[in-house]
Amino acid sequence: MAMRHATAVSIAVATWALIGGVVPMARGAVEATWEAVTLDVNGDPETIQGYHIHYGTRAGGPYPDGFSTGNVLSTVINNLAGGRTYYFVVTAIDAAGNESGYSNEASYTVPAEVCDDGQDNDGDGAVDCRDPDCASFPAPSCPLQDGVCAGSVRPCGSDGRWGQCTASTYGSNYEATESRCDGRDNDCDGQTDEMPGPACPLQTGVCRDSRQPCAGAAGWGECDYGADYQATEDRCDNQDNDCDGSVDEGCPCTPSETVPCSTDEGECVAGIQTCDAQGQWGPCSGVLPAPESCDGLDNDCDGRTDEELAPPACALQLGVCQGSAQRCGGTEGWQACVESDYGADYESEETRCDDLDNDCDDQTDEDGVCPVDGGDGGPDGGDAGSDAGTDAGTDGGGDAGADAAAGDGEVLIQGSCGCGTTGPSLVPVGAGLLVVMAWRRGRGSAGTPRSPRRPCDPPASKNP
Repeated sequence: MAMRHATAVSIAVATWALIGGVVPMARGAVEATWEAVTLDVNGDPETIQGYHIHYGTRAGGPYPDGFSTGNVLSTVINNLAGGRTYYFVVTAIDAAGNESGYSNEASYTVPAEVCDDGQDNDGDGAVDCRDPDCASFPAPSCPLQDGVCAGSVRPCGSDGRWGQCTASTYGSNYEATESRCDGRDNDCDGQTDEMPGPACPLQTGVCRDSRQPCAGAAGWGECDYGADYQATEDRCDNQDNDCDGSVDEGCPCTPSETVPCSTDEGECVAGIQTCDAQGQWGPCSGVLPAPESCDGLDNDCDGRTDEELAPPACALQLGVCQGSAQRCGGTEGWQACVESDYGADYESEETRCDDLDNDCDDQTDEDGVCPVDGGDGGPDGGDAGSDAGTDAGTDGGGDAGADAAAGDGEVLIQGSCGCGTTGPSLVPVGAGLLVVMAWRRGRGSAGTPRSPRRPCDPPASKNP
């Protein structure tokens, strides 16, 4: 009866990022490991000159790809395309050049790249938007899609992750707080040029609270003071039609007659208009309203202080700082922005791994604040090697005595299944897969291997 000697073959997921710490992989890879073949069918010492790994994408073969590994007990198979299942077998070659039959088959499916999860799924060293497999994947849309932000997409970061949308993502016409009169929805809120215009020069009489109108792409228009306004007052209607602080100054009056004018509200001072010798009203002697400014004063004399002002933008406007604006400090004027003005997510030096540009420099999670992602075999220290805990002396529960009637010239190298049984699938390191190899001695001349056979092919005829 033919003797059978156990030799375990395991195939495990290899390090995704580097092989030997030298070269990055172009695609996913797996590492195959096996024990040495040392005895022939008769239990006599056998000299093996090397092994050959064969693989393809069809279960049961053919296996069009492969290479000789030399007389080593492991090898790495590189350049495996993501999203495909590969099937692997091993053969051994003796000193005379005879090649064994195929081992049983192990399989592994290289994960397909998921283009928006921040992971290197297919193990090619490239993440999401930096992976060639994602070249046709549409970039995720930015949160703002109205106005000048329409069609904006998240940028591809240097680490392959989709970055956050910043002011630069939305383009040169974007404003976190709309201030431009240009016919565009600059702050992407669905409204165009909705901000109040600059205060008009005249702010008294019928011109009180007047502002320049926005004329769209033409910019700020001329001040329109309304139907009661007169550049030269000639109405006697008890209004200050020319907005100079005097009422009906062109109207006849009784010399020396007086009327009150202006107000004592805010910075204004109530005054008196006096009818001159020609029977015309003279100017108001009081202090008239002026446009509001950031100074802690009620300049326009409406009972409110520093209201409806357009604040200057803070120095930082990228990342979480978008839209930040200076605060009016009353009598101290506009205040330079401090950390609290930029919000709770702001950091002067980025330390958080939160997919935000916390330090507002248009870079997200830079300077190594995020750990490098990687599954088994990844650069985060996942197990890339063969499973040192695999028990080479057992067959994983398989029947080492199966196929005991194999013909002379054959030795069954330990497996976890017999002929007609599907072999185990390729899994990450530590699973301890076993692969069957049927050794066939042949008469081929030295250096000329015979064609390998599958483990369940009929046994070769005995050598004479």
